[in-house]
Amino acid sequence: MARSEPYPDQDPLSVAFMVGNEGSKLEIPANCPPPLRQLILACWEINPSDRPSTEYVADFLRALETGVPPPSRANYVNTTS
Repeated sequence: MARSEPYPDQDPLSVAFMVGNEGSKLEIPANCPPPLRQLILACWEINPSDRPSTEYVADFLRALETGVPPPSRANYVNTTS
């Protein structure tokens, strides 16, 4: 995908402020596969309870890697919120 350093001209403290206080996010590359794009957007949800669980993310990425259909989020309960 992008394979470049995020925010290359910013110091780490500025990046933390931009992300934490201003909601700044990196652009998802145009060549990002749609299922992975949806996962990234889900992980960026403002409300933590709306984000996928770590178990779901791991299973989703494993499915993408092996070429099987990604799992349904309905089968996972987010217990981190």
